[in-house]
Amino acid sequence: MNNFRSVVGWILKLVASGLAYVAAGTVAAAVAAVAGLHAPAMPGAPSAGKAEAISLCMSLLLAAGLAPLAAGLSGAYTTRWLAITLLVFVNVGLNTVIETKIFMPTFAKVGGTFLLLMVAGGALAFGAVLARIFGRSATTSAVARPYFRPGQWAWRVAVAVLAFPVIYYTFGMMVAPFVLPAYRAGVAGLVVPKASVILPVQIGRSALYLLGSLPAIWLWARSRRGLILAFGWTGTVTTGLYGLLQAYWFPPVLRIAHSLEITADSFVYALVIAILFRPRVTFASRVEGGEKNVTASAA
Repeated sequence: MNNFRSVVGWILKLVASGLAYVAAGTVAAAVAAVAGLHAPAMPGAPSAGKAEAISLCMSLLLAAGLAPLAAGLSGAYTTRWLAITLLVFVNVGLNTVIETKIFMPTFAKVGGTFLLLMVAGGALAFGAVLARIFGRSATTSAVARPYFRPGQWAWRVAVAVLAFPVIYYTFGMMVAPFVLPAYRAGVAGLVVPKASVILPVQIGRSALYLLGSLPAIWLWARSRRGLILAFGWTGTVTTGLYGLLQAYWFPPVLRIAHSLEITADSFVYALVIAILFRPRVTFASRVEGGEKNVTASAA
């Protein structure tokens, strides 16, 4: 009985978080429209009713994607709220705009600012609700965090930024035989950008991804294995499933192949992030702000 109540409780929390995202995003979109901004033009737009149903379903998926990460964060409520908000804004907002501009330039000529404002509004409300209802179990005391000197921060950030494009290309090449025909045929306005375009864009995107994720990574209060699973799942949803499941204009082969690709990307990247920013530690350092900071054994 207790397990049943726990499951129902989680579902209700997901619904509350998802509804907050949809409601606030709708208000932000209305404000953007009044300001004269145009929504993104996508091929084969669905009816209003279908669009609302898709939006609600995807908001629940987004909540499910962030809930495990949010439940493991420690710290003040406002800190956790802003960390979740930033991650969602970067992954769902900025990431989508960047990817659309290089892979679907025909449909990316307008709507970027509109989308960013809509996601920003949704992310603020979403983060506020998620941090409140999923963060209570996270402890704020005796959280062991590694202490890095400036030089150690620098090389870790550099490796993390460079690791993402390598992972991206590795798994991208694996699915290329399945997806390139659609890109070359221009299905749904897709194009194949030159390598000279993709590489710098992915490095920049990697830096944004790390910037958006690092606050949440640093607030993580549970095991390193838990971080890999939670952060990998968050990346899978926010940079993959959330957008691909809504891309009804894509052929099934594209949606399936890219979903598998991004899932692999996300979990491998999460492993790299955990190794870099949550190394095995020795408890021989200092205490700051009521939280334990420990010297990384790999330092």
